[in-house]
Amino acid sequence: MAIAAGVGTFLAMVRWRDFLLLFAAFAGLGAVLLVFVRVALRPWWQRRSVRGAGFALLAANLLVPVVWFTLMRLGLTEPADRLVTVQLGLFFAELALGGVLLLIVLWRAGEGWRRRPTPAGMRPDRRRFLLQGTALLLPAAAGAAGLGGVLESGSPVRLRRRTVWLPNLPPALSGLRILHFADVHLWHLVRLPDFERALRRAPRGEFDLVCVTGDLADDLAQLPEALAMIARLEAPLGHYASLGNHEHARGLRAVLAAYAESPVELLCASGKLLSYRGHPFVLAGIDDQRAAPRVSQRVFYPDQVRRALGPTAAEAFSVLLSHRPSVLPAAAAAGVDLVLAGHTHGGQLAIAGRSILQLNGAARWAWGVYRHKQTAMHVTCGLGHWFPFRLGCPPELVLLELRPAAAD
Repeated sequence: MAIAAGVGTFLAMVRWRDFLLLFAAFAGLGAVLLVFVRVALRPWWQRRSVRGAGFALLAANLLVPVVWFTLMRLGLTEPADRLVTVQLGLFFAELALGGVLLLIVLWRAGEGWRRRPTPAGMRPDRRRFLLQGTALLLPAAAGAAGLGGVLESGSPVRLRRRTVWLPNLPPALSGLRILHFADVHLWHLVRLPDFERALRRAPRGEFDLVCVTGDLADDLAQLPEALAMIARLEAPLGHYASLGNHEHARGLRAVLAAYAESPVELLCASGKLLSYRGHPFVLAGIDDQRAAPRVSQRVFYPDQVRRALGPTAAEAFSVLLSHRPSVLPAAAAAGVDLVLAGHTHGGQLAIAGRSILQLNGAARWAWGVYRHKQTAMHVTCGLGHWFPFRLGCPPELVLLELRPAAAD
């Protein structure tokens, strides 16, 4: 009875469709690798250690999505975030493993064909050829995808232009342009020269303000110069940033000191009134939930949004900076008009412009423009990364142009 009650509680915490999609994807990948070794590397399969490692990998594929969803539905976002890293690492490691196994099979096949005498007029076994070709197809695709993802992670940053249609945008604010980026993660993979080259992609004179939504630097020694680079961008209305979880993880005191010495203004549960063409609007920012990991989102976000909007004009159009897109429901409840967010990296893997993270309900705001009630949100896939793999989801700077739209 206790086990049944536990299963029932778990199923109540997740959406059936979302959970089953993610679970099936990971289970399928693990199972395909097992079948591939069983069919194409049969002598290996005879070894107990190989079979044990294969089944352990499959068990991890089955377990990690279950634990992740459970933590998310319980509101334990920090350990769930750490499991996202495990999930992505597991996924990319299996893609790489598939590519390595493919190379081994091709090499062994080549050796075999070179050594095997072929009598004149002898035709190959077509059935065996088709079976072997089918067995090689998925690892070949995995290997190609893995190589492409590594190469794309080092590709130049792209400038993406988006028009955001907003029902509550005053006509006077039509045409307001925001340069938005996040998740630079300055450290070993992305360094100051890389960041400088990326910022050169920003079109001079085409944006009114710059907004950075967290995780600017992991190596805090690079942070002051990075802020100086941002401040040199021509933005008549200024340069603003919010905190991400990595700022808290790497050393909040040093981060706050760097911002205190910089023209880039940090908005942390605070906001200010700006003016565009003589019309006021509110720009506000919230802290990251890493600041209060034991507080649930249902409590943390409404409090942060209330404090951020604070004494600013309640009737004014408002833009909210948040590292995590999960603030959207709370922002909509508070009447925020536009949210700018990052954090997801778009999963660093996308198909036809849609992030792989949109397969699960916990990360349904993964990359792009979303709407909840009268609130719009833009989520960038990030300018940098902490893992050298991006496929269909290149690093980006985004130039947003705000335009009024008819209310629904």
